[in-house]
Amino acid sequence: MNEQYRNVDQLIIFKHVCKEIPNPSDFHLNQDLYAIYLFLTSDVHYVIENQVYPLQFGDILMISNTERYRLIFQTENQCCEYIEIKFDSSLILAFNSPRFNLLECFSSHGCSLRKHISLMPEQVKDIMKVFKYLEKQSSQVVLPGSEILTVTALIELLVCINRVSQNRDKQLDKVMIPHKLSYLVTFIDDNLDQDLSLKSLEKVLLTNRSYLCRIFKKHMGNTIHEYILLKRIAKAELLLREGATATDTCYLVGFNDYSHFIRTFKKRVGLPPRQYQIQGLCSL
Repeated sequence: MNEQYRNVDQLIIFKHVCKEIPNPSDFHLNQDLYAIYLFLTSDVHYVIENQVYPLQFGDILMISNTERYRLIFQTENQCCEYIEIKFDSSLILAFNSPRFNLLECFSSHGCSLRKHISLMPEQVKDIMKVFKYLEKQSSQVVLPGSEILTVTALIELLVCINRVSQNRDKQLDKVMIPHKLSYLVTFIDDNLDQDLSLKSLEKVLLTNRSYLCRIFKKHMGNTIHEYILLKRIAKAELLLREGATATDTCYLVGFNDYSHFIRTFKKRVGLPPRQYQIQGLCSL
């Protein structure tokens, strides 16, 4: 059990963010960490994979360690304020009980609404107390016993969120993505190693490419090409971490030119594939 408390400051990351983001943010991946967001700003849309969520003050989002996400602001140069907690699931797995899974709130079970909770005013106050307590403990890591209090505060927060998620008695609203777009996103995700040119997608969906580009940009915030590139690089990162060679990875994610793959990967990730793989292995 003592192993649970080593490097707590690296396994639980707390941030209170208030910043102005002029343009739609790029998609992000939590790099094996789970994330909880409490939004203190309204009129923001959040994209998790192919689902779009309208967010208001007091909304909570739960994002697993394998999901990509991005912010979309309804107003240009909008100020966004939220509390972000990222944590390594291995830290709290030992605290699960046969009757209670602390990570249950991160599982959609086919219903994406479960990842989005709209809190009632009194619930916001209760949750904020836990958030503030966790913030206090995570900022006092040098004090004796602070690592224990930090972990227990995270566990308390997860219990609270799971209870709210399980006991809510109304469905949460979401922005409905057109069926055609939902099918397009799923097709892209399942066929990253295939030809995903606009000409090819147009034939698969039997839909004019201009219309596809227009609805994709409207609902997803970026172009089809940008999304495909993002997903291919994300899959490449995963394959490299799993031990695939850079050459095999190149073709498994749909790049037909190895040099182009190297350049694109380095531009997006900051390191060439082989160096990324070596650095990842060294960090294990």
